[in-house]
Amino acid sequence: MGARRSGQRVRPARDRAGQTVAIVDAFDNPNAETDLAVYRQQYGLPACTTANGCFKKIDQRGGTSYPAPDAGWSGEIALDIDMVSAVCPSCKILLVEADDNGMDNLGTAVNKAVTQGAKFVSNSYGGGEGSDEGQADDAYFKHPGVVVTASSGDDGYGTSYPAASPYVTSAGGTSLVKDSSSRDWSETTWSGAGSGCSAYEAKPSFQQDTGCSKRSIADVSAVADPNTGVAVYNGGWHVYGGTSVSAPVIASVYALAGAPTAGSSPNALPYAHPGDLNDVTSGSNGSCSPAYLCTAGSGYDGPTGLGTPKGVGAFKSGPHGIVTGTVTDGTTPLAAAKVKAGDATTTTDGQGDYTLSVLPGTYDVIASKFGYSSKTVSGVQVDDGQTVTENLTLAAKARVNVTGLVRDGSGHGWPVPDETVRVKDEPTTVAYTAPKTGRYALSVSD
Repeated sequence: MGARRSGQRVRPARDRAGQTVAIVDAFDNPNAETDLAVYRQQYGLPACTTANGCFKKIDQRGGTSYPAPDAGWSGEIALDIDMVSAVCPSCKILLVEADDNGMDNLGTAVNKAVTQGAKFVSNSYGGGEGSDEGQADDAYFKHPGVVVTASSGDDGYGTSYPAASPYVTSAGGTSLVKDSSSRDWSETTWSGAGSGCSAYEAKPSFQQDTGCSKRSIADVSAVADPNTGVAVYNGGWHVYGGTSVSAPVIASVYALAGAPTAGSSPNALPYAHPGDLNDVTSGSNGSCSPAYLCTAGSGYDGPTGLGTPKGVGAFKSGPHGIVTGTVTDGTTPLAAAKVKAGDATTTTDGQGDYTLSVLPGTYDVIASKFGYSSKTVSGVQVDDGQTVTENLTLAAKARVNVTGLVRDGSGHGWPVPDETVRVKDEPTTVAYTAPKTGRYALSVSD
């Protein structure tokens, strides 16, 4: 994020009154409300103040013991609240200031935003992925029925967190230029936008790209290039860029579309309506394989996701219900079990829990896991707005002992000692060949 010039105007979209967009940032901007007033007056927007109930600032505990001020994060806060104003002028703004930029405090602020009633939460920050993110940090962003957006990063090709979380809408970035086309604008990939294949996060069921077996980044995108950036008032006029712009823009477009259905996964919505997005087909943010994770093209790509908003159709919840429950073996929860209802598919979490969002109708709910017999519950009726609980128990299959010998490929057939032998579909089953004979023994599912 950086300043270039002053005075670029942002044209507000048609707004939807009453929705609250929460902005989560670290440290305090003591001038957030007064600077916001200058921005909104400049563009003829209605006042958004504490006094009229439009603006509210709290600390991560919900009070007014604000953290220490920070100049860098003050600019981030100004950018975020200005973008909500630009896209959804009649939306209310809830600013939640975390004590610092550590993930635990930022995550606590996200949780507080949700408990305060916000259905749209923007996160314009990120850091490197870590092996514990799926176990600990994802809990901060898992809020069914709440839109949570996160910036994809500003360092070009490469993943970041929380953009990698399967529970957020990851917002990539574009360069947006005025032209003479029928749209009046053209877009290409911003070279600084983050993208890639998560090293740790499971692939959400709504993502169908085949070059990344885990979570792909990003989902959608918006303007982010500082050279085609947005006007922000932060003690003076600046032009800012980065995917710090796209996260609050996307959160606010969701708000324009209306509150998501309770219990749903709002980040799945754009995947059901890709035609309601502007497909960005040129530009890249680096070199990678497969190329679509860093180079724009027709359909899904990493830097811009499915594209940029073309109205609110891609972000609008339709009629649907929820199927939820737990998969066990009778006593123990089963993680990573596949659960399917119609075209909706997901996998259970570490506690064996699952949630599916489906259109109203009647479904066969099917649970399966390698090493277990599948289970089907037929005729599950799901009505609009209804939550149906279906707990499924899977019976373990009989196991078979498998023995063998690993030899080298030189033609001599020498035994290979201390070699690892794994079962492709049963990753926890591992054996090692004997030091002298090269023999192994495994117990595998029938």
